[in-house]
Amino acid sequence: MAHHLIYVITDRFDPAAEPPNPINPIPGQAVLAWLCSELRTLGYDTTDPAAEDWGWYAYAARGPMSYMLGAGGEPESNQDFHWIIAINERRSLRDRLFRRNKMLAEDELSAPSSGCSARRATFGSRPSKETIDVRAVNGSDRMGHR
Repeated sequence: MAHHLIYVITDRFDPAAEPPNPINPIPGQAVLAWLCSELRTLGYDTTDPAAEDWGWYAYAARGPMSYMLGAGGEPESNQDFHWIIAINERRSLRDRLFRRNKMLAEDELSAPSSGCSARRATFGSRPSKETIDVRAVNGSDRMGHR
C-alpha cells in the first residue's frame, strides 16, 4: 500500500492544548482538525479526528476519491514540533486484489508538483518559517520513520 507523507517542522500547533490521546500519548489532533477544516474549504468532506495507537486519523473525500489522513508529532528543538501527516487513498477490496487505482505520485491531495490540496491547505498559503517535505513511500515504511 502506497501512501504520501508530509513532514513539517513548526511551532504553529500546541500539543499541550490538545485533548489527550486515550490510547497512546501522541499528539496530532490539532494538526488534523485544522487540516480537515482547510480541506472543507477546498470542497472535501471530512470527519473529525479520532485517536489511534500511532497518533490521530480522519477521513477526507471529494467526488470518487476517498482518503485516510493520519498525523502524529514529536518535539524538535525549542518550541518547534516535528509533525508527520500521512495520506492514504482508500481503495475497494477489488482494487487492492487486482492492484488497480493505486495512489500516484501526482495525486491531487498530496502531489508537490500539482500544488497538492493538503500541502496548499496546510502550509502553502501563508508565510512562515515551516520546513515542509512531501514524499511518496511504499507500504513497508511506517509513519514516524524516515
